[in-house]
Amino acid sequence: MTDLTDSLQVALVAKQITIDKDQSAIIRHVSTMNSPTATENSQFVNVFLTREIKLYSGRTHPLSPWLFYNGSAASRIFYQRLFAIIGVTCGSGNGSTTFNIPDFQGRVPVDSLGLRTMKAYDLGLTGGNETHAITANQLPSHSHSPGSVSMSSSGSHSHSINDPGHNHGGYTGESGFLNGNDK
Repeated sequence: MTDLTDSLQVALVAKQITIDKDQSAIIRHVSTMNSPTATENSQFVNVFLTREIKLYSGRTHPLSPWLFYNGSAASRIFYQRLFAIIGVTCGSGNGSTTFNIPDFQGRVPVDSLGLRTMKAYDLGLTGGNETHAITANQLPSHSHSPGSVSMSSSGSHSHSINDPGHNHGGYTGESGFLNGNDK
């Protein structure tokens, strides 16, 4: 039934484009990916692209065929289109009838083109930590202009540099706590 619906929808779109062209209208791009379709039990779901990632905040597992990206094994037969695209990039499952889907638990998707994050070249890589404590030795050398720093008596301070925190030894700019000048 779905194939018949898809064929009819394509025929209708093609006919509309032909009519538009015959009437010297501007040809537009038509996407049928967001139109609803009926499943066997008459529930309406949106058409989706294979390997499309959507945010989901429900308390239950999403309806089939949606999967959580949690590294679990999925059927190579039932999800054959997905398997054809990602193969065993994220794990070979049991080696014959299943494959592993990506694991985004505590992770984020990163483009493999390196447009925003460098050194993310291979699909399916895992690594990194959820948190990281940086030490003073890992900070680049920098200076502060006078008036750009506010400091409490305990030595903690804030400034316009994006930095998780470090100790200047009590002196920044022209003001110094070490010499008793706290203005």
